Amino acid sequence: MIEVLLQYCDIIDEEIIAYEKLGELYAEKEQVLIHGNGESLYVVDEKIVNQAEVIDKVNVKRIDFCKNSLDDENITLSDIIEKTKTENPQLSEKFEQQQKRIKDLSKELSKLEKSHQELIKHGMAIVDKTMKIILDVVSPQSQQYDKSGHNVKCDESMISSISEEV
Repeated sequence: MIEVLLQYCDIIDEEIIAYEKLGELYAEKEQVLIHGNGESLYVVDEKIVNQAEVIDKVNVKRIDFCKNSLDDENITLSDIIEKTKTENPQLSEKFEQQQKRIKDLSKELSKLEKSHQELIKHGMAIVDKTMKIILDVVSPQSQQYDKSGHNVKCDESMISSISEEV
């Protein structure tokens, strides 16, 4: 039974490594978003999608292993920790460390994802404002200017030091 649990431990290590790699890619994506490098964004997103596929494969491998070797595909890491506490405290401690690392990675990835969303939202707001400025310059609203470019809404009663020649 110890050999089977050691194999399970190795699969969990694979999963942790895959999530750490995803975290590195998320950090890289954050830098790309900050610097506004659109071409690099596509490359990083492709790497993230590929890493997500690796994580899916490791997850399937873990589920298959649990189903075939532990006779329970729904067994959790907490269940295994409880089972190994009395039989093998050292192995139980290793599983606890793995569980803590997975929780920490989960929090880090969630934080990075929220940061990405905020960066994208901010970028979209800036793009909207820039486009509005460009559109206002390129096509001023017709009701503000006449054919000769004079401001139609100019208030004649307003006193000004500048007088317009007609």
